Amino acid sequence: MKFLSLILLAYCSSCSYNLVQTPLNIEVSLCFGTCLSYNLEVLPNSTYVLSDFHKTRLTKGKLNSKQRKSLKSILTRIALENEKKIFGDLSIRDVSKIKISFNSTAVEINGRSLVPQSYKPLLKWADEFYTTNTSRVPHRTRIKNQK
Repeated sequence: MKFLSLILLAYCSSCSYNLVQTPLNIEVSLCFGTCLSYNLEVLPNSTYVLSDFHKTRLTKGKLNSKQRKSLKSILTRIALENEKKIFGDLSIRDVSKIKISFNSTAVEINGRSLVPQSYKPLLKWADEFYTTNTSRVPHRTRIKNQK
């Protein structure tokens, strides 16, 4: 009996270690203002691809230990059962649209003011990750057309 409970404990701890079985994808679309706009994909092995829609940049890398721990903590607090899938009126065009998907969950949010409480820490984490990682990449310079 002790052996069986030890195996069960080991199985459960390995399941909780890797909360994202499929890629975590957070897409924040452009708006008519000065909002953040990016696509962040975090793979189960902690590598990421970050696309900046404003500056058309692509950043790749691997989450560090602190980033993995904070993301894991946030994902454990999101209740997935009976989760509403669409928040806000999707026909409104002048606010940013946010799409979050991981494991078997896909959520669409029309406007930051309608982000459900359980997803606010995840969106804050992603915004801070975006801001930190895009500020290290040099800005693209534009060449003016000369006549």
